[in-house]
Amino acid sequence: MAPPNWHKQKYAEIYEATCAMVRHRRRSDPAFTMDSLRGLLRTAYAGEADGWPGKTTIETLSDSATIAAYEAMLHQWQEEMEQ
Repeated sequence: MAPPNWHKQKYAEIYEATCAMVRHRRRSDPAFTMDSLRGLLRTAYAGEADGWPGKTTIETLSDSATIAAYEAMLHQWQEEMEQ
């Protein structure tokens, strides 16, 4: 049986993995821009809305964590650019 907090744990895992992926892309891919990240965010929003009635709990959780990570990384990047 899954521990009662598996939702929070899985959300955190997906969130952190997504943030790590964005950080890696920023460091290693010169073609990865803020517009690229905005595009990923738009795609994630569209994916979140697609077929939501048939989504499993984990799919819904993954969508939410991914979007939150993209938004946070975009915000962080914007703040870095302003400094």
